[in-house]
Amino acid sequence: MSFSITVDGVEVTDFTWNDPEDALTFFSDNFVGYGPISELDVDEDGLLEFSIAFSMVTAPIGNGFFGSILIGDPPPVTPHDILLV
Repeated sequence: MSFSITVDGVEVTDFTWNDPEDALTFFSDNFVGYGPISELDVDEDGLLEFSIAFSMVTAPIGNGFFGSILIGDPPPVTPHDILLV
């Protein structure tokens, strides 16, 4: 199984797994950070075009894989956002 992400035509993620368990481990709540999302805007037009690709070969027919992806740009943490108890 392979998984890749490109942003504005630039590949930012490329993973390949030969063992399905390794892929399951990766997709079981993994965070991949790329820094501020504005830095991914290589053509500086204010728009980002994401391309997310999965490729998988399975046997027997009907086997598959399910994963969820969330892309976001949270606001920076400021001192008043931190709660000390």
